[in-house]
Amino acid sequence: MAVSSYFGSYGTFQAPEREQGVHLLSADSLVGDELAFEVRNEGGKTTVVLANRFGGEIGVLDAKTAHDVQLCQARGWNVRLLLASVYVKQASKESHMGHWGEVVLMAYAPECADSFDVFTRNMARLLGEGIRPEVDLMQSSVAQVIDSGGAWQPNGRRAAISKEGNVLVKGRLSMNDKLVEQARKRNPGCMVAGGAFIALVVFLVVYLVKLLLCF
Repeated sequence: MAVSSYFGSYGTFQAPEREQGVHLLSADSLVGDELAFEVRNEGGKTTVVLANRFGGEIGVLDAKTAHDVQLCQARGWNVRLLLASVYVKQASKESHMGHWGEVVLMAYAPECADSFDVFTRNMARLLGEGIRPEVDLMQSSVAQVIDSGGAWQPNGRRAAISKEGNVLVKGRLSMNDKLVEQARKRNPGCMVAGGAFIALVVFLVVYLVKLLLCF
């Protein structure tokens, strides 16, 4: 629902190209990540193409969400898109296997940026935890976000999409995702823990080989 200084919604995107699917399923595209986007006009058709934070294209927004993005841009608002989920559409006689997903769109007037930048980070964190917050806010809730400096959080939740023949493959951050993130931040503790885990696995493999070969 659009209000005077904020707009929030969930939208979908498709990843029709094989390379887009590869980027989407990789560790470079994590639930809660902020996505880059580009409005393209090709052959008289306008599309909004999404990319992960490393520049890999992951898909194209649905027409309604693409329109909302452009409308918010035209207002001069800050537009943020967060990756909410990733699905795999199973192959059938009529179609090939495909990839698609959801985004959370949040846009707000620049004068509200201090509060809504914090709010957006909080929504990204919830998505990573597998929580789907309702971001379509009433005016009173928008005021609460601003008054709290972005700390206020909605109680409402958005139900996950359930479609026959579609499998949810990313709906939250896995333990591996969290380790990858910590490694990217060069967290020493994580790097030590990761190294210790690898050393333990190697030790167990060697031990089992010795046990099986009796030497």
